[in-house]
Amino acid sequence: MAEAELPFVSVIVPVYNDERRIAGCVEALLAQTYPHDRYEVIVVDNGSTDATRAVVGRYPVTLLSETATRGSYAARNAGLRHARGEILAFTDSDCTPAPQWLAAGVAAIMAGADLAGGNVRFVFSARPSGAEVCDSISNMQIERNIRERGVAKTANLFARASVVAAIGPFPHGLQSGGDVIWTGRATHRGFRRVKPPQAGGAPPTHRPPDRLKNN
Repeated sequence: MAEAELPFVSVIVPVYNDERRIAGCVEALLAQTYPHDRYEVIVVDNGSTDATRAVVGRYPVTLLSETATRGSYAARNAGLRHARGEILAFTDSDCTPAPQWLAAGVAAIMAGADLAGGNVRFVFSARPSGAEVCDSISNMQIERNIRERGVAKTANLFARASVVAAIGPFPHGLQSGGDVIWTGRATHRGFRRVKPPQAGGAPPTHRPPDRLKNN
C-alpha cells in the first residue's frame, strides 16, 4: 500500500501527575516507523499538579485537558472527541511503545480486525514494590483475557473509529476497568478482535510507578 493510502491514526494517551515517565512515552510515539504524516499523538492531561503539562508542551503533540471528571477513561473520551483518525490507538503514559508498535497494530486492523489488543511487557526493579507486584498479576491476566474473554487493556489497544461510533465512548466516570467493559461490549456486539503480532518482538514496555496511583 502506498504511503498516502495508509489510514490516518490517532494515538490517545491519558496522563495524570506523571512528569517522570511521560517524556519517554511521547518520545517513543514520535519515533514510530509508521509514516509521521499519517498519525497524530493526543495527550490528555487529567488535572496534573506537577510538571506534566510543561514536559508534554516541549513536544509536537496535541495537549488537551480534562478536569471536569477525574479518571483515565474521561481523559480518553476527551481525546476521542478530538481524534481525526479512522484508526484509534491507545497506550498509557507509563508505557514505552516499541518503534514498530503502531505499524503492527494498524496492520492487524487492515487485515480485517475491528479491534486489536496486545499484552504489555513489564519491567521490574530488583526488589519489587507493592505496586510492581500488582502489575505482575495484571500482566499474567492480560494475555488470558484477550484469548478467553475477548477483552483487552488500553495500554495496548487499537480500534476502528467506526467501533466507537457504534458502541459509544469508554465508561466516563470509572477509575479502573473501563477498558475491559468497553472491549467486552465490542466483542459482544460481534466486532472482530485479534491479538496483533508483537512488533520487533516487543509490545509496549510498562515502567513501574513510584507509588500506586488512582489514574
